[in-house]
Amino acid sequence: MNKTTKLSVLLLLMLCSFSSFCQENENTKIECKAKKLIYDAKIEKDVHMLVDQVVFTHEGAIGYCDTAYFNEKHNTITARGENLVIHVNDSVSLYGNFLIYDGETRTAFITKDTVVLTNESATLYTVFLSIKPS
Repeated sequence: MNKTTKLSVLLLLMLCSFSSFCQENENTKIECKAKKLIYDAKIEKDVHMLVDQVVFTHEGAIGYCDTAYFNEKHNTITARGENLVIHVNDSVSLYGNFLIYDGETRTAFITKDTVVLTNESATLYTVFLSIKPS
């Protein structure tokens, strides 16, 4: 196999691993916790701001970030921070600094100067990554 074919196969395997957690259970809620929780219905109804040591989980994935906005009604999270990382099933890790994740449609968009997606055998570098399971 040439280098391009190997890279394509590795990317496909990594994306399948990442998107497989998205298809396990239907209608599960994103779980969040942080050192500080801020809620003000006057500012934005249904949205909780989580600050400092934010941890969020959903269907086999666990994420860490500095700040997140969790919309409980729509089951979405917008996460930010220099230390944004998501671990999926102990085999895939995704690093960036801005994430939008929809727990209902199981789609994710992550960006950074360099987004890094890794598994045991390969590493992918890009400026953004959008994942929508089939």
